[in-house]
Amino acid sequence: MAAPQPDFTVLSESLITAGQQIELLPNLPAMNQERYLRDQFTALRQGMDEQFRLLRVELDTRFEHLRVELDARFEQVDARFEQVNTRFEQVNTRLGNLELSTKAEARNQTARVFNSHVTSIETQLHALYNQQNEAPAGFPENLAAVTRLHDNAITALLNAYDLATDGTVAMKKRRFRFFIGASLVTGASGCGYETAKALYNLNGRVYIAGRSEKNAEVAIAEIRNSPPATDQIVQGGKGELFFLHLDLADLSTDRTSAEEFLSKEDRLDVIWHNAGVMVPPPRSETKQGYDLQFGTNVLGPFLFQHFLTPLCLKTVQMPGVQRNATRVIFVSSVGHHLSPKPDGVNWDDLNMKSMTSASANGMKYGQSKAMNVMHAHELARRYSSQGLVSISLHPGALRTNLRRSLPWLVNYILTWIHYPAHFGALTELYAGFNQDVDSRMLEDGGRNGAYILPWGRFGDGSPRVFEGLTQRQTGEKVWSVCEELLKEYM
Repeated sequence: MAAPQPDFTVLSESLITAGQQIELLPNLPAMNQERYLRDQFTALRQGMDEQFRLLRVELDTRFEHLRVELDARFEQVDARFEQVNTRFEQVNTRLGNLELSTKAEARNQTARVFNSHVTSIETQLHALYNQQNEAPAGFPENLAAVTRLHDNAITALLNAYDLATDGTVAMKKRRFRFFIGASLVTGASGCGYETAKALYNLNGRVYIAGRSEKNAEVAIAEIRNSPPATDQIVQGGKGELFFLHLDLADLSTDRTSAEEFLSKEDRLDVIWHNAGVMVPPPRSETKQGYDLQFGTNVLGPFLFQHFLTPLCLKTVQMPGVQRNATRVIFVSSVGHHLSPKPDGVNWDDLNMKSMTSASANGMKYGQSKAMNVMHAHELARRYSSQGLVSISLHPGALRTNLRRSLPWLVNYILTWIHYPAHFGALTELYAGFNQDVDSRMLEDGGRNGAYILPWGRFGDGSPRVFEGLTQRQTGEKVWSVCEELLKEYM
């Protein structure tokens, strides 16, 4: 039997009737007016309580239907992932049995076999997704996008992994193309945690930079005790994890943190500027008095990278380092579309202290993320000729602590439609290791300074922000502004 539906017509009619009856009060004896009012409002409240109870039941029912639908879809996707893994194992078995006389022949055979199976896998996945491209009526439209997003996740995985070609024995393993050097990830939770975990399990030498040593050590312990991804073929056990103290909300710590890293490492292959804050409580500030989002998301990473860029450039020139493999990754957000017009920056008041409206906090966040995009592009422009690659990205709509300052109801709703943090790590890993990148700038037909979308594909950022970068030199302008603000710390 269908559940009773809330009827807002009943509520409105009750309110009208109550209003009409209250107009009769002057005609009633004075001693009956209080009782009359009490009876009227008691009846009205009971009616409203019942309607809202029905509304709550209806919402709970809808959320349950949505959960069941999502669970069913994820089970289908999981089943397809299992088929993908099985196919990869078949590829590896065939590669292990190859008896080819030269490395050149091995490489060619590897490419043919692998590409054939990848094409087959993609065809099957697309067939699955095309059968499920319509969401049930009455539910959020973006439910249909689940299949497309998972398709992108598969593409990211296929592009991020490569087959070793150092002889027939090595060809049994899939691997990322580096992990002989050092990488650095800011932020010990959410995407930072998941990215560091993937790097560690693939034998990376990984530094987790964060404000709290206690939280970082907990994360490091969990990573060390966590199993690698189920489809990982690389034999792990050689990864290393280290904590590096870094408080992006206190500019005085950036130099110290960078010097500590430089004292321990003679190279830096990839750095992910992942840590940040989103819409904190109004008037939140850094230790130096900057808006918390501007200071933590923009000034802190810019200053930290300033001290590390020479080491990145040194790494580019090291023997054995592949071309375009040394990278600086700035984690931006789709929120940069909400940045001030036209360039993405409120040039007259970077702190936006004069803005106190409810939407101001969101615009401050948008500006900070637009400046991440601008810093990535400008860093690429300045150092592309020396072989350094710099990219920005939107990691995806994710369930992480970044949402901690949002209203509880918003958080509750987002929990149903956001994705686990490890999906964001796919985006970040794709930015760090995808091979379809060279040092040519985006505007020159390359992908240096480009923008990556979930879960690992090159795409378009805000048109007006990138128009400012390529036509109005806003990257150079924001770089100069940041240098001026930070000159006493540089």
